[in-house]
Amino acid sequence: MQAFVLIFTIKELHLIQVSDLHGWIGGHRHELNYGDLGTIESYVGRVRENITKNQDTATFFVDGGDICEGTGFSDGTNPRCMYGFQALSNLSLDLTTVGNHDLGSLETFNYFLEHTEQLFGPRMITTNIQFNGKPLIKNRFMYDVKPNGLHSLIRLFAYG
Repeated sequence: MQAFVLIFTIKELHLIQVSDLHGWIGGHRHELNYGDLGTIESYVGRVRENITKNQDTATFFVDGGDICEGTGFSDGTNPRCMYGFQALSNLSLDLTTVGNHDLGSLETFNYFLEHTEQLFGPRMITTNIQFNGKPLIKNRFMYDVKPNGLHSLIRLFAYG
């Protein structure tokens, strides 16, 4: 008689996602439960620090788009949202995508096209947007292997 022992290891993925900032990168100061970009960056850093103690756990920090429109900070610049894009690019994001509000004006659209690679590099993924019959963003998906061995195929979609 033979005995087999099967050992399964559960791999965890913690997904931390922000979206629809609409220029509120400084948070809503009148809403005490809301933070700002510094709050989310600090939170992500602590989560990552804590889960590195467990080798079977990994994180993805994702922005779902729509950094533009809604505040004087995002709407009062030329081009609109340029400082919002710059602030977002300084976060430790693993992935981000463009939102429909990020492409609402010609100046913002041109700024986005000219600076996306410089600001976000391979972290910017948009699967479903085309411009003049070609993909708007060169990265349409990401294949990633986390240190815990978790394999992921990621596609991000913009919607309006």
